[in-house]
Amino acid sequence: STAGVVAGGYNPSISNATQEYNSSTNVITAAAWASGGSLNAGRRDLGGFGTQTAAAAISGDSDPGYTANVEEYNGSSWSEVTNISTSRKEMGSAGSQTAGAVYGGINPSGVLNATEEYDGTNWTSGGNLSLARRTYAGLGIQTAALAYGGYTSTALNTTEEYGGTSWTSGGNMVNARYGHAGCGLQTAGLAFGGEISGPTYTNKSEEYNGTAWSEGNNMNNVITVPAGDGIQTDALVFSGYNTADLSVTEGYDGTSWSTRPSLAQARRSGAGSHDGASGS
Repeated sequence: STAGVVAGGYNPSISNATQEYNSSTNVITAAAWASGGSLNAGRRDLGGFGTQTAAAAISGDSDPGYTANVEEYNGSSWSEVTNISTSRKEMGSAGSQTAGAVYGGINPSGVLNATEEYDGTNWTSGGNLSLARRTYAGLGIQTAALAYGGYTSTALNTTEEYGGTSWTSGGNMVNARYGHAGCGLQTAGLAFGGEISGPTYTNKSEEYNGTAWSEGNNMNNVITVPAGDGIQTDALVFSGYNTADLSVTEGYDGTSWSTRPSLAQARRSGAGSHDGASGS
């Protein structure tokens, strides 16, 4: 059925022609969002880390009130695990389900600089950020994480790098911003969206090489409080807000942003898994 030949025949006279037929099939599965298992406890402005089949959802705003609840995802369903010691929202987060970290954020006591590390079972205190900050996303792994931008009483452009014990200063962002998302690694990070001075929602993206930030190409959509996932050269940004909750998704190939399938349900202030991998 994939390699045939026809010879001779009649049309409109006797023919000596021969034709060969060859075919091959490439099965291409288009990108799409599909329903996963529901969280046991709904929340917003939460932290997230891990992969699609081994993720964690941490703390956040349960509306009303803050929750210390932590849940793990196995690719099908969520289960409640050990609560974080200090509840918070709008924090940075990085790492895997068995080696994750959250840092900064805000709770009723104020803007936080505290870091907590997760080993898959328990939470322990890590080194404090030099500057308390909120309303931002983190990236990297537990022993090489990044805190960048955010908000105290104004938008921040400062960056801090975590080595698993303490935080040190990194290069400043090109644009002070908050409400942004990001993904990737400490030496190859990506930041996108959020609010810059004004405040003005933005479609600007920036790349980090472990030392300095530089501007990348703009997203197609102007978005604040989106979620993100992937690596610097194969990233996703999805959901967010701009006059209304958004379901849009865009992909980044290291140079430009392009449209991807939209979420089934518009939302904002969610969390991506920040898995530092591509494709899901």
